[in-house]
Amino acid sequence: MSIKEIAYAAKQQLELETLQSFSHSHVHELLAACFGYKSKAALHSSCVFVVMSEPMTISTEHALVLRRRLVELGYKSVDERAGAALLQTVEMHRLGVIEVDAILSVFDPLRDEDTEWEAESWDAEDLSDDSNQAWAAGEHGLDLSSMGLLISELEDVARKNHLKAHQALVFIYRSMMHEVGSGSEHWYSALLQGASLTGVQLEWAHAYGQSQLFAQREAYHLQEAARLGCSHCRLELVHAAALEAEEKMDFEGAKRCYLDAATLGDTQAMRVLIHNYDSENVFQNWVWIHLSRLLGDDLRQSSLRAYHDGGLYHGQEYDDDQGGPLYVAGDEGVELPDMSADKQLEASRIAEEMFKKLVS
Repeated sequence: MSIKEIAYAAKQQLELETLQSFSHSHVHELLAACFGYKSKAALHSSCVFVVMSEPMTISTEHALVLRRRLVELGYKSVDERAGAALLQTVEMHRLGVIEVDAILSVFDPLRDEDTEWEAESWDAEDLSDDSNQAWAAGEHGLDLSSMGLLISELEDVARKNHLKAHQALVFIYRSMMHEVGSGSEHWYSALLQGASLTGVQLEWAHAYGQSQLFAQREAYHLQEAARLGCSHCRLELVHAAALEAEEKMDFEGAKRCYLDAATLGDTQAMRVLIHNYDSENVFQNWVWIHLSRLLGDDLRQSSLRAYHDGGLYHGQEYDDDQGGPLYVAGDEGVELPDMSADKQLEASRIAEEMFKKLVS
């Protein structure tokens, strides 16, 4: 259900209770006033309408805002009855408001861990962890079984160049893509050609169609978030472009992508440039070394570690007291030829300028 549908139901209830006509735009404004906002635009500056797991209790302060808004919009003669009708509609539909930041905390499992939004961190299983989402949603009183209103609201806010709304939608569509699965392109194509499908074949066809739609929406919002200045979104797009270029044997294109990623502060891209694409450019490589140090991930330091392979402690750093099989993961520290002190100072200065741009 969209907010337009809820507003239409509210309009009918208002006109039934007051025997007075209400405009659609006024009803939207009045629904926002139920939650203490002077306008729907003010609400959408940081929040969206959602369906709550339980009806929200409207405070006395917010009820007074609603009454004032009714008077301002020309409904003074019926403000008491209209206010009661609106609050009844809000309760019936379990309508609430939630900050877009809070939506991000529900659908981004990495957000509360202060982890950077990196391409390799976007694990589909993590993004759709039902238990994590249910717990986070419960913290905010959000009903995850009624996603239609949330998505339509975020889409509406995102159209106004709201960066965090775009980011939230990226996470939501990725979670939904994982939930429906990949489906079957074969059976989807057959369905489009008029084949009569039933059972599992029909389910796979529908799943493929849904996953493609969700993928298109996710890609759009990722692009928009990058355009609006989300460096992590830009970084993911650059990573994807680099991999695509390498698959096409376009190594110059791949190098340009890794340069873009390194400039955005991706130390793994710096490592790739040093080892694979720009090993002869000693000065620039020292710039990357200095920048990685400023970013807290000094490429000269080895990250090789031994980890338990299987068993109770699988994936944990290896403990000799526990024993058992192990595997080694991580990277060796980067080693570069020395440069003169003057060149080192210049490389360090350039790195500091790049770092200031990244953190500003």
